[in-house]
Amino acid sequence: AWHTAHHKKGKLYLEDIWTNYEKLGLYANKNNHKHNFEYYMNRPYAIKRDKAKCSVCKTFVYPESVEVHHRKPKLPIDKVNKVANLTTLCPKCHNYVHSNVQIMELNPTQSKKILKLREELKKTDTV
Repeated sequence: AWHTAHHKKGKLYLEDIWTNYEKLGLYANKNNHKHNFEYYMNRPYAIKRDKAKCSVCKTFVYPESVEVHHRKPKLPIDKVNKVANLTTLCPKCHNYVHSNVQIMELNPTQSKKILKLREELKKTDTV
């Protein structure tokens, strides 16, 4: 598993991430036009950049639970799936970003990150 390799060698390899996505059957979703080929190619790069940790709470994310969030989902299709517009989140933090519920269990720094990601959802400018 790629998380084992990560802990043993201190490195995260893109090949390991991609292999696990293929095993989990994470392919393009017909209902979500943003999840195109570019999205699935750039996803592992975003996860590697974020060191396989949630960008909000910094917990390690496993292949079966990792969520890659579009910071500015309203960008045009040629910009929305760029690595700079993708960030790694755990399911709990991703739910916080997409809901308006009050953030109770996170520390002030984490809450601030959630609020920033919520604000970015509204933006349509360039990355």
